[in-house]
Amino acid sequence: AAKMGPALLLGAALLLAVLALFTCFWANDAVDSLLSRLQGAVAYNLSNVFLQGAFEPVDEERAHVPLCVERGRLPDDLRGLYLHVGPNPIKGQVLARMYHLFDGHGMVHAARLRPGGECAYSNRWVRTPRYECDRAHGRAVFPCIGEIVGPLGLIKACVSFVRKPSLLGFPRFARGTANTAVRLWAGRALALHEESLPFELRLREDGGFEEVGYVDFGGQLDHNMSAHPTADPSTGHLVFHGYHADPRVPAIKWGELAPPAKDTTRGAEPTLRSYQTAPPFPRSRWLWGVPFAHDFAATSHWALLLCPSILINPLFIVSRGIFGFEPRAHAYIGLCPRGGHRGGSSGGSGGRSGAEGGGGRGEARWV
Repeated sequence: AAKMGPALLLGAALLLAVLALFTCFWANDAVDSLLSRLQGAVAYNLSNVFLQGAFEPVDEERAHVPLCVERGRLPDDLRGLYLHVGPNPIKGQVLARMYHLFDGHGMVHAARLRPGGECAYSNRWVRTPRYECDRAHGRAVFPCIGEIVGPLGLIKACVSFVRKPSLLGFPRFARGTANTAVRLWAGRALALHEESLPFELRLREDGGFEEVGYVDFGGQLDHNMSAHPTADPSTGHLVFHGYHADPRVPAIKWGELAPPAKDTTRGAEPTLRSYQTAPPFPRSRWLWGVPFAHDFAATSHWALLLCPSILINPLFIVSRGIFGFEPRAHAYIGLCPRGGHRGGSSGGSGGRSGAEGGGGRGEARWV
């Protein structure tokens, strides 16, 4: 019994340390920072192509800077607002983590065109909760996708990548960077990042904007929305999807939002016309990982989901990072009937894979 005493104390200490990693932000953060140093993040970023040349971060916000046309001229009657968003890390904070292009905070660039050939440029970071968190701490708090590679990256993925945002109190679908696309729809500007709900911006006449925040359209969305929804030109409906590698939520959900009627009060929410869980990915695909179902398309009758050969697989982390191309994982397209054109089953989670046996024309299926 005397000999077992030190072993029991050591076992208890290790158990407490593991519990602290998953329940205490400061313990989790300390291990996360240590792993970043062991990975050699600073040396890695000195030659990181995503921090050089055209990818070099912009470190200054500007407002209403007049632009000069060097050749030709702008038409006198051309007016409007051109918006672009892209990843832009906070320059003084990025070196401490192995940066990947997908990791930067969203920065909106705007060109305001006015009659008479005038054009002015503005740029500004999107103040998401994640951006504000990094600013408050004076460093990049969240782990980067670029760090999830190698044995240390595998440890980081298990310890910090999933758990750390929860320890900071971030809701499941409100921890993104709003850095992938801007969508103007139904009088609203949505900055999109496929890990999260849409982040709404309120545009100003001068080309600037104010943050509204993450929106679920009156509690109608319970899943993330990808960065590439598409508007149906005949109805004005926004057809969208969201995918996730988290086994606790459906892998893919897709839906359709109808804009508020023109005679409704200002600020009325769109109507969710349909919201469905897509059929499970073909059984053979789960052997390789979760498809990187980034993009999406729609026709007047169908929503088209993508199941490519680029995968998210924890087993890839040690050798090549969390994303990887697997030639043995055949690509599929998911055909999901849109509302009013089903002619069969609802296309919910009970749909079968047409590629692996099943499905009439009215069923949602993978082909």
